[in-house]
Amino acid sequence: MSNSITIKIKENGKFARLITLLKELDYIEIKPVNKMERRSRNKAESINADFFSIAGLWHNRKISATEIRKRAWPAR
Repeated sequence: MSNSITIKIKENGKFARLITLLKELDYIEIKPVNKMERRSRNKAESINADFFSIAGLWHNRKISATEIRKRAWPAR
C-alpha cells in the first residue's frame, strides 16, 4: 500500500532544497503536477473556502425550502 501527501512550501527558495533531500530517500517517489492539475486543485480549494465562508448565513432565519423556491421561481 502506498500513501501520498501534498506539501506546500512557504518560501520559494526552499523548494529546490526539499526536492534534493526527498530524491535522496529511496522510498520516496516524486510525481510532478502539471499546470492544469495545479489550477484545478487551486480552484477546488478556493470553492471550498468560499463555501465555508458563508456558513451560518441562514441562521435564525424563519424560511422554508418551499418559500425559497417560490421566491426564486415565481409562478407566471
